[in-house]
Amino acid sequence: MPLLDWIYTPITLTNLHQLLQHISAYKVRKRDDHLYGVTRYLVNSLGISICDVNSSNTSDQPMTSVGKKQVWHSATFHFRCNNNTDTHHTFHVRTFCKTCSFLVSDNNKSTFTTICPFCHINESWKNVGHPCLACQFATIIYRNPFHVRF
Repeated sequence: MPLLDWIYTPITLTNLHQLLQHISAYKVRKRDDHLYGVTRYLVNSLGISICDVNSSNTSDQPMTSVGKKQVWHSATFHFRCNNNTDTHHTFHVRTFCKTCSFLVSDNNKSTFTTICPFCHINESWKNVGHPCLACQFATIIYRNPFHVRF
């Protein structure tokens, strides 16, 4: 799916909901306000542009174009703090630093492999040694939680 295209090209919330039908939660055929709320949270977290948004009645404001560039640029960063595992927060295959909120890589792996050095599942996105797209999504969500924006 062209998720990255929607950062700069707006899509309607209804069309996005239809394109996500392969996810079991989105197979609901009726209008589910909770599901649309979660979808709106995700698009605002990832910087996806929605064209049918009335920003005056939403508690979670969409990102500006400068904010989108900064968030996506910082999604490729990794932690540079001390290597104290007490400050690490692990979610399944990804580990984040609690101090700086960036991904933690496994230093024991080779840096010349095309596999993502953070999850070891997907291929690096665009450049060898950079996080895969799934790790970048996870970084953006981890660094930009809803409760801070609310």
